[in-house]
Amino acid sequence: MRTAIHKTNPSIELNITRFMMTKNMWEYFITDNHENKDIVEAYVLGFESELGDISIKEISPYAIVDTNELHDVMPPENYEWKDE
Repeated sequence: MRTAIHKTNPSIELNITRFMMTKNMWEYFITDNHENKDIVEAYVLGFESELGDISIKEISPYAIVDTNELHDVMPPENYEWKDE
């Protein structure tokens, strides 16, 4: 897990546990805020950037990247990693 802090409002933090990218180049930063393995909270960078619930089952067939190794992943847009 890595913590991302919003650049202009450091009180906003996201605890990222997984990163996925789909064939259409949408990025999914999955947080630790979920109660089951399918419906999870994610910060999504697509047409718009937004935080919301997604289904892992729905996006997995289209994933070209799916990793828990976050040390090589850039933080979400307008965020920076807390440990850097």
